Amino acid sequence: MWNLNQRTIDMEKGMALYASRAEGRRAVESVFRYVTKQGKVIWVESIGQSIEWEGRPAVLYFSSDITERKTLERQFAQAQKMEAIGQLTGGVAHDFNNIIQVITGYGEVLMEKLTEENRVFVAEITKAAYKARALTKQLLSFSRKQILRPRVVDPKSLILPRR
Repeated sequence: MWNLNQRTIDMEKGMALYASRAEGRRAVESVFRYVTKQGKVIWVESIGQSIEWEGRPAVLYFSSDITERKTLERQFAQAQKMEAIGQLTGGVAHDFNNIIQVITGYGEVLMEKLTEENRVFVAEITKAAYKARALTKQLLSFSRKQILRPRVVDPKSLILPRR
């Protein structure tokens, strides 16, 4: 449990709250961070309403500990960032994979047309492209949040016969 004798971290917000109360605004709402006597930082939402108490102006405050809500908001924001990174990663990996397909395709065609002496160089290029393809598969797996399980598929079974 906390009380108003605890130390506020957001002193400027506290001063603005009291200043707005002094200006005669009817309702005041603010969020503060406080340090408890145990040294724990908590978030508190306070709503104040100007009232008259025993013939004198006063402010009635209602305060709630919203630390858990703030924690959930931060976690949600982090999850949204990770989702955006996953989508970006997937898009880049897809585009990069398309480029690698061209490199490996032309490399394989070129291998057939070269002398044995020059094939060594093209083989290294093609080998590097296959390694890059494996990396893009990992990136795509990350962006989909799933483990890829490649399997052999008969393309004929995927094509519907013409009617």
